[in-house]
Amino acid sequence: MARTPYALNSYVGGATPNAVISGTITAVATSITVTGTDATWGTLGSNGGFFAALNYGIVNEEKVYVPSGSYSWSSGVLTLTNVVRGVDNTTASGFTGVTFIAPVLTSTDLIEANELVSQNLGNFTVRSATATLLPGEWTVFSGTTAGQTLSLPVAPINQTDNEISNYSTVAVTVASGSTAQMNTYGILGNTVINPNDSYTYTYQNANNTWYTTGTTSNIATRGSGIAGQVLTPSGAGLIVWENPSFYAMPATYLSPYKAWTIDPALASTSIAMISGTAIYEAIWIPTAMTLSGISFYVATWAATSTVYLALFNNTTQLATCSGLIGGTTGFRTALISGGTYSITSPGLYYVGLVNSGSSGCTIAIPTVLAGAQANMGITASNNTLANTRCSTIAIGNRAFYATGGVVSGTPVLSGDLPFFALS
Repeated sequence: MARTPYALNSYVGGATPNAVISGTITAVATSITVTGTDATWGTLGSNGGFFAALNYGIVNEEKVYVPSGSYSWSSGVLTLTNVVRGVDNTTASGFTGVTFIAPVLTSTDLIEANELVSQNLGNFTVRSATATLLPGEWTVFSGTTAGQTLSLPVAPINQTDNEISNYSTVAVTVASGSTAQMNTYGILGNTVINPNDSYTYTYQNANNTWYTTGTTSNIATRGSGIAGQVLTPSGAGLIVWENPSFYAMPATYLSPYKAWTIDPALASTSIAMISGTAIYEAIWIPTAMTLSGISFYVATWAATSTVYLALFNNTTQLATCSGLIGGTTGFRTALISGGTYSITSPGLYYVGLVNSGSSGCTIAIPTVLAGAQANMGITASNNTLANTRCSTIAIGNRAFYATGGVVSGTPVLSGDLPFFALS
């Protein structure tokens, strides 16, 4: 019976070296009767197979593998069955006369042990760009260029673990090696590791599959794609909004939306948008994604009013949407100009909306809060949305800036908190 690579072997020290093969065996015999063993052979073979040498220490020595079994070594006579002949680079031979047999250590034992140690110790690697990882490597990704891919090793030994920690400011893609597939809790395909997150992958050779077996996520991302609000006041460290009314539900419940500001079920009232005053609200985007539109809920909307929406980071307009003409209420979606916009890194972004018409447009919000309460007392700064949760800036009756335009003016903190969603 052939040995499974890296299977547990059995060993014994101090076995009396006077055991011999009984009679004659051919080069293809797989049953070998042994005499001269005693209690010093202990429980050899009981918890794994073992290697032995025939004609031990003499010319034409042959090594064999003996499968695990219950052996009565103290009886002095026993038969070994299903023996694998000529292992460890030796040649199977026929033996006659006095042929000694002894348990031995082989190069297979040493190679396997050394390989396992090398995969768990001294295998720490810092990478900053696309690469194929070593078996058992603990990888720290520190690159700053988006779009990089780390490929897991091809066909490593069974149960190889690779851990990847993303210490960079951009997300990194992890792909399975060669023809292997990747399974992340039932979902097949590549994974994306966001900044400050770590993933562990384990290889199973029977299915040629890398399984995601562990994830560790930064407190800021919450590790589940939940679109909670995260603010960073200047000099005050990280603040996570813990009030559950300001956390959105997982995206599967609001398909096809990928991120949103509040659960629409919390929108219990509405506010009239002041003509020419833009409102901005923070939105947490939990992972890299491609966006096609921005949605909101309209309670009333005059046909003479036109609304414009856009996506911002702290200071710059990233994507703009075509204008929406009033008259239709309910959920409305403005399509991103140019078709789509790709988010390459998770983080805090801002949705902006401005009513450029002279007639009213009212949009859905939860209970109105004071601006200081909704923004945790943060002080807004000139020409930036940084650290605000919801704010307004008077920009006039017009569309938003062109893509790449900068935020201009000092935000006025607001407690209105409209419902916005990205698709």
